[in-house]
Amino acid sequence: MIKDRIEQYLTNQFTERIINTQDFFFQKGQDALQKWMNLSINNEDKSDLEKLAADYEGLQKLAIKRQTINEILNLLFEIISYCDSKAKSKDYFNQYDDNRTLAMAYVRMNHWVEKLITFKFNPKNVPVGSIGNAINYLLDPTNNATILSENHRTMISKALFEKEYDPKNFITDLKEYFSSYQITVVNNKNYTYLLSCIIYSIKKEWLDDVIGLMAADNTLWKDNLINDMDGDDYTILWNSKTPTGTDKTLKMLRNKINDDGYFKLFYSVHGNIQYVAEIIDFAQNDDQLKQKNWVSKFKKIAWYQNDFNQYVDGNKSASIVFLAKNFYKINKIPANKFEVYKDYSYPRQDNLTPIISEPDIISISSNNNSTTSSIMNNNTESSLNQILYGPPGTGKTYKLQNEFFEKFTLKESSISRDQFLENLISELSWWQVISIALLDLKIANVKEIYNHEVIKIKEKLSSSITVRHTIWGQLQRHTILDCPNVNARERSEPLYFSKNKESNWTIDNELLNQYYPEAFDILSSIQNFNGSEGIIIKNYDFVTFHQSFSYEDFIEGIKPKLEDGETELSFEIKDGIFKKLCLKAEADPGSNYAIFIDEINRGNVSAIFGELITLIEEDKRLGATNELKIKLPYSKREFGVPSNLYIVGTMNTADRSVEALDTALRRRFCFVEMMPDSSIVQKKNFKDRVLIMEKINQRVELLLDRNYTLGHSYFIKEDFENSFKNEIIPLLQEYFYNDCGKIGLVLGRGFVREKEISKNNNASIFADFDTRNDIDIIKSYELIPFNEIDFKAAIETLLI
Repeated sequence: MIKDRIEQYLTNQFTERIINTQDFFFQKGQDALQKWMNLSINNEDKSDLEKLAADYEGLQKLAIKRQTINEILNLLFEIISYCDSKAKSKDYFNQYDDNRTLAMAYVRMNHWVEKLITFKFNPKNVPVGSIGNAINYLLDPTNNATILSENHRTMISKALFEKEYDPKNFITDLKEYFSSYQITVVNNKNYTYLLSCIIYSIKKEWLDDVIGLMAADNTLWKDNLINDMDGDDYTILWNSKTPTGTDKTLKMLRNKINDDGYFKLFYSVHGNIQYVAEIIDFAQNDDQLKQKNWVSKFKKIAWYQNDFNQYVDGNKSASIVFLAKNFYKINKIPANKFEVYKDYSYPRQDNLTPIISEPDIISISSNNNSTTSSIMNNNTESSLNQILYGPPGTGKTYKLQNEFFEKFTLKESSISRDQFLENLISELSWWQVISIALLDLKIANVKEIYNHEVIKIKEKLSSSITVRHTIWGQLQRHTILDCPNVNARERSEPLYFSKNKESNWTIDNELLNQYYPEAFDILSSIQNFNGSEGIIIKNYDFVTFHQSFSYEDFIEGIKPKLEDGETELSFEIKDGIFKKLCLKAEADPGSNYAIFIDEINRGNVSAIFGELITLIEEDKRLGATNELKIKLPYSKREFGVPSNLYIVGTMNTADRSVEALDTALRRRFCFVEMMPDSSIVQKKNFKDRVLIMEKINQRVELLLDRNYTLGHSYFIKEDFENSFKNEIIPLLQEYFYNDCGKIGLVLGRGFVREKEISKNNNASIFADFDTRNDIDIIKSYELIPFNEIDFKAAIETLLI
């Protein structure tokens, strides 16, 4: 069984990527560590680093005052970002597009920083445990592995190698275990990483450990606790039931505290993890509580009671009391993304289930009162807003579609009902949503319709401030003509609502089936929702800016009212694409949203964003420190930009340089340069084209500048000759305004020739006139028609 699973794992896409990668898979991590070890540090900084190595907060305060310490911390954070997938600000410091890391190490940032500083000044004293194993791997990947946990190594040795763990021989044992599979890799430095990945793919065969607990609790105390902890360093949590598998589970959790300093307690609310506590100790009875005497060690503890029996709530009393260092809210993650221990079930109310893994990415919700400071460069302030810029063909739009889209797409095997409804209703008009509600209710007054769940969801996603009035107006507008209890003059198809004398509304199902049959399917999907449809939800919109794109398209504006059956032209204030997305993001704070703007520099950005250019700043977002709202000019409604909405643009520098952009825009965006990358051409097995690309770009840069170089995408097409004819040459014609003399300087004589008329260089061609012999005849050039070109020979000429 294990053999089958290993052989299956060896065929997956990620494994093949490791096997075929020519470079060391963690070269950037190795480079960062070696840079740290070779870094020259002045005496003052060295003294302060050694003194404050164990004082993480003190180091961060010093970094604010001293630039050299700030740069050192940034370098340490980068090293850590390659080592631990749980590292703080990993997504910022990790320079890999896929944010790859050695392992999920669960080591606190302060411990990483302390040990790296100690190791710098005393390299012979390599740290023990996960940090030491990570350092050893980056320094010598061939003879080390990314199985960082000593506890895991012990279990693997016992369960798979069938021997006691021997630190000195563990890598030898690991290689021996896989010797029969005859695994080969292009770069031998990646071999032990691949073996480590395989080991974790079969972890249920050897792992007898837990990383934390999961609780299910739908009550409201958690937000109150976050508020109450303001000013307190620690808090008490308790549960009426002990964890499943009590004695063994608690022993493993105690080991987790002893090894890592804490374990995590995750709280699930209606099937989604939304809160996390970091548990540093626990007690199971009054004797243990008094013996631990937490108040003597930790002065500020929220919700602390000295008597174990005082932890009660109605008819529930504590079976276990936890001391937590931190308690915070995170963006929603379905509980089934976490792996539970053995075959235990996911927890119900009050249960505590041990878990063996958590998702790689957990982002802290912006709703927490407490904020975590980090030392980053100034661009971090605009990390919610970024622009990918570079010459044409460098993969900016490709990166959006293949990397960014994925980050804002929920591919869920289990989603919440609210997520399902928001996705379903977001694009429906008011009359459609009212139709669905009334189809479900059969007969109802306006108040009952207003309280229907689909109407409530539509209200969250709408900018309407008079929803009841909107419902009333839509019902009357779409009422059948012969209804005696409605006197509205203006009617619009579809007409299928009716009102009786008691002001109760109904809908004609036959007419509904004729005009809006989709309503039946939508209602059926709502009624039969079970949370496991495998639905894909796109939490993003994509738009391309152009000369005619306006504020009214982006934010809001007055637009013609276009509804079926309208007999007169009327106008309404309509939300633009950005405002709609903001309303969705605000209604769903547990998820991240994004608007992707292709060719952002082709539009008049200042006019399109208008007064919102200030609101998109991170600290001006809703819920942020300096939250700011403005009154929109058309709707007169207050509006702010939510903190979970990302703005990502692309910009072609051949059209317009970054410097030419509006200063206010440049100040609010983080710019990510994307230049031609010859390594991509090489990896696509077009090594012969690398030199062609480099030669062309060297010449273009000298004649124009680097913003006009040609991106790698032009050099990785299967039909390169066709790409050269229909993409590269036309682009150069545009760059040089059809000046074939300059194009010839780039491509050479194989593609450009002197015109026949120019070769004569004879004044006799001109009319008989006094100045005929005074004229200087300028040489002129032309592109050789492609059907006359020997493409292979022309390329050889280009490379000379």
